[in-house]
Amino acid sequence: ADYLRLNPTGRVPTLVERDGREERAVVFQSAAILLYLGDRHPDAGFLGPAGSPARARAYQWMWFMAEQLQPAYLMHFHPDNYTADAAGMAAVDRKASDMIDAAWALLDDAIGRAPYFHGTAPGVCDYYMLTFALWHKASHPPLARHGHLAAALRALVRRPAVARMMAASEKTLDL
Repeated sequence: ADYLRLNPTGRVPTLVERDGREERAVVFQSAAILLYLGDRHPDAGFLGPAGSPARARAYQWMWFMAEQLQPAYLMHFHPDNYTADAAGMAAVDRKASDMIDAAWALLDDAIGRAPYFHGTAPGVCDYYMLTFALWHKASHPPLARHGHLAAALRALVRRPAVARMMAASEKTLDL
């Protein structure tokens, strides 16, 4: 009941930011949390200055991942939400796999030759992208075939804080 007070969806993640004993902010939804943290810590350079082309680019690709990539993975993980026909589940999964691969191809093009979405340093889009890369399964076309994207992900998981998170959560990146 306490968690539902914070996040009425009952899902994770939820960020509770406190100022002493008082709740300063409660934010749920991964993309919203990342954008909020980018705003709260502008000197970290995760988002780009307000009103800048870098910020617009971050918004664009965050929403792309939230509206295209995440639903495709959810379709893959839960084909029963898209058809009640047991015979149709394989077709739903194939379509989800195609949608996932098409989204990764667009993200690969968006990164281009830069190490990250924001250029030389990772930002909110890179960290959000890592979430979906960790969801990626061997049954999908390998992410390694998207060279720019794979290079960005490899660089990201070599960062000390990301490496610690990966180790603590027993996650591995399978490209």
